[in-house]
Amino acid sequence: MKIEQFLREQITAGTGVPAFPVFAPEYQTLPFAVYMRSGTQRDRVMTQAGMQPIAGFQVAIYSETYTEARNLADSLRVHLDNFTGEYGPTDNNITVLYCYLVDEADGEPTQFDGESKPAYSAQLSFSVKYKETC
Repeated sequence: MKIEQFLREQITAGTGVPAFPVFAPEYQTLPFAVYMRSGTQRDRVMTQAGMQPIAGFQVAIYSETYTEARNLADSLRVHLDNFTGEYGPTDNNITVLYCYLVDEADGEPTQFDGESKPAYSAQLSFSVKYKETC
């Protein structure tokens, strides 16, 4: 299992909305979430530490109302912040050493094609340290 799959499944489990990497499909119904990796740190001092990267992820949640966007962001924060442990099936799992919320903010209103009013958004940043298997 890849760390991106873990994050996508956790976003959906924590919010109940679909999550997409980088951008959502055209005409995707609100609400939904978009996530992307913002960077990865790899420690090169110790060989074993190199197999435990720290990935930064940005998550944007889009909704029809400000309140709904904030509520979904709060649900994700409560669900994912401070997560540790094994995740996934035993033959293809991932070990998350820590996952914590780094930052959260209101996003700019976004006008999607075919929509008459902009969508509200909430943005969250997570830092995830995990054991890499590849």
